[in-house]
Amino acid sequence: LSIRRQRQMCIRDSFIHQHGGTLTDSMHLHQAPFWNESQAKFLAEAIREDAEWAETVDTLSALLRH
Repeated sequence: LSIRRQRQMCIRDSFIHQHGGTLTDSMHLHQAPFWNESQAKFLAEAIREDAEWAETVDTLSALLRH
């Protein structure tokens, strides 16, 4: 893997470790308490509009529930 990709994975893993388990089954990802307003809006819109990022957002949501 490239250095850039390794760094991205490290940042992702750190974020998941820090915030994992904070979402309840009934909570939507954009409702998590650690997002700022613009991040929450981006996540909600990505799902609502089935945007290019929707699959990535779904994956993030699943990772944060464990």
